[in-house]
Amino acid sequence: MLSLSHTEAACYIAGFFDGEAYFGIKSSTQGGLSPRVTVTNTHIGVLLLLKEILCRWGVRSGNVNKYRRTAKGNRKECFYLELSTHPKNIKLFLQILTPYLIIKSEQAKLIMQFCDFRLDEGRNYRKFDEEETLIYLQLRMMNRRGK
Repeated sequence: MLSLSHTEAACYIAGFFDGEAYFGIKSSTQGGLSPRVTVTNTHIGVLLLLKEILCRWGVRSGNVNKYRRTAKGNRKECFYLELSTHPKNIKLFLQILTPYLIIKSEQAKLIMQFCDFRLDEGRNYRKFDEEETLIYLQLRMMNRRGK
């Protein structure tokens, strides 16, 4: 994996994120909204490798963490890696991956649009407008479980 070209690594990671990641916008108890990209897997090694590659690309992420739920029955321990939620960081990541995403491409485009709104002339510290709220609601519908 480490000998892959930038494009090959981007394709691999896009496929991995297509199947194992959450692309969305989270709301806070204070009424704020922030872009979120989190990838989950039961193999901690692959998440550590992803973190290393993202770091080389200049994309900031947190540590690989273990989900709090306990492994019961045939469930394995589960781990996750969350990217830094700053719009500039999320946008950098999505600019690299979006051309190769298939399943999550629409979510990625909406999050990039949200990040553009936040980065436009320091709007990151302003209240959210109707367009941003609409993007949030669209992503909520796309990420619903079930139907």
